[in-house]
Amino acid sequence: MAEPQSPEEVRRRQRRIRVIGAAVVAVLLLIGFLQPPRVAVVHPVRRTVVQTLTASGNIRGQQEADLTPQQGGVLDVLYVDEGDRVAADQIVAQVADPVARENVS
Repeated sequence: MAEPQSPEEVRRRQRRIRVIGAAVVAVLLLIGFLQPPRVAVVHPVRRTVVQTLTASGNIRGQQEADLTPQQGGVLDVLYVDEGDRVAADQIVAQVADPVARENVS
């Protein structure tokens, strides 16, 4: 038969059991966290991918400029289309001014 233990011995034993239990839990948690995550391996397959995107909105250029002629008249020739890139000092249109032509004649 076991001898009766003093209250201090009981507390020491309980403390030892708690420390050992905490150490076991800590080791199990570390083992669980240190394992690499499980991933699914997918092998590539060549196939046609069909994907559509529908959206609404406005598209604007990064830069815009308003063009105004130095004199009024009727647009005679337009050398560029909307959306074309133009360079500085490039002629984009020719304006016909019948009044100016009559003054020259």
